[in-house]
Amino acid sequence: KDFFFKIKTMLEKAKTPYVMFCDNDDFMNPAGIEQSIEFLNKNRDYVSCGGLILGVTPHLKNKNTEILSQKILYNQNINIDQNSSSARVLNYLENYRMPCWYNVYRRQALLDAVHIFIESGIQDFLLMELFLALSTSVIGKHYFLKNNVQYVRQTNSSQTNASIKSFFSRLLDTNLGQEIGWFMESLKQQLSNERKKQKDHFP
Repeated sequence: KDFFFKIKTMLEKAKTPYVMFCDNDDFMNPAGIEQSIEFLNKNRDYVSCGGLILGVTPHLKNKNTEILSQKILYNQNINIDQNSSSARVLNYLENYRMPCWYNVYRRQALLDAVHIFIESGIQDFLLMELFLALSTSVIGKHYFLKNNVQYVRQTNSSQTNASIKSFFSRLLDTNLGQEIGWFMESLKQQLSNERKKQKDHFP
């Protein structure tokens, strides 16, 4: 729960129009990030832009670090670019091969989604990532630049994933079932509010 509030606080304190998450064992490619920012500057109806995410596996041998393997971890061929909020959400649910967690975001759009998530009462870490993807899809579109590498993940190094229980354990030991209900209810309410805003704007 503290982690979610830390994200909210960071987004509130940021002064830039764009923000991006980066884990402390991964690497950002400034040239790729600049391409995403350039796209967002030209396309106001998109809330985020990303690209290919590469993975590297380092190994320390004789005091020298060697790269054992490198590969493309995520490569999205489908953009979330429908004009309807509900159509974007459904499209992303059906094609969630490329998470937008590491995209460059419009700061306010991501902050709005984080506020809604915290108000929902959800505590599950993995539900957070999916919720923010779908919640920001209500707000606007996501674009993935096919030849742009803006993020490189170091594989087999995360302590977070090792600490997350299996889905079955989470289902039995926590309120995951109830939280999934909150997830759907919060998303439904956000979609309803968005439709009302559009109706008021275009009577």
